[in-house]
Amino acid sequence: MARSVEITLLKKKVVTDAIKAKRVSYIKRKITGEIKSVSGNEFFRAGQLGIKASKVAEVFLYDYKNEPLCEIDGIRYQIYRTYEKESDYIELYLSEDIQDEDQGV
Repeated sequence: MARSVEITLLKKKVVTDAIKAKRVSYIKRKITGEIKSVSGNEFFRAGQLGIKASKVAEVFLYDYKNEPLCEIDGIRYQIYRTYEKESDYIELYLSEDIQDEDQGV
């Protein structure tokens, strides 16, 4: 069963402060979508790649701009793959296991 939620999409941005130190900041956008359970098949396929599938978020296709991360209910997720549906919607496949996205700063 799907439930409607507010989803905050995140895109990493490296900023340089006044003393030339680099730090990570995020560009955040809020959209609305529906949360669905991960199918057993998807959970198995993701597991073969070393990914722990957590949720599927279905959002309006034109609201998604290839952001790699999102937050739902205060929990940050990595968007590890997408699936564009025949309608104007896209499924975002989410994992709570986030690699250290601050590396290389």
